[in-house]
Amino acid sequence: MYKVKKRFGRGSEMDVGKNFNNENEAKTYINEKLLEDYNFKITDIIYSLYEGFDKLGEFGQRDLVQPTKEESASSQQKGSGQSFSPTPFQMGPRPKGMPVSGFKEDDKKEK
Repeated sequence: MYKVKKRFGRGSEMDVGKNFNNENEAKTYINEKLLEDYNFKITDIIYSLYEGFDKLGEFGQRDLVQPTKEESASSQQKGSGQSFSPTPFQMGPRPKGMPVSGFKEDDKKEK
């Protein structure tokens, strides 16, 4: 029986609560969790794989199997489509008597 434990930084190991029948299932689970952590930008988690009480290995972000380009392209399309694009114009509220834009004030002086 295989167990997976995770450790945050230098802290103590915690059991993830799942037992696996073979090593491939456990490694697949670890890779899925590493991918989740990568998407949430959590970099200091290390997963350890145990067979009984024997440690078989440790897996971190450097061991992550990256998804193919097709998978990542399809996951990017799932977004809401909104993005932040700042405007070069000042859009904040202004007190009365203040010009709407600094550019218009320069135009008046030239005339």
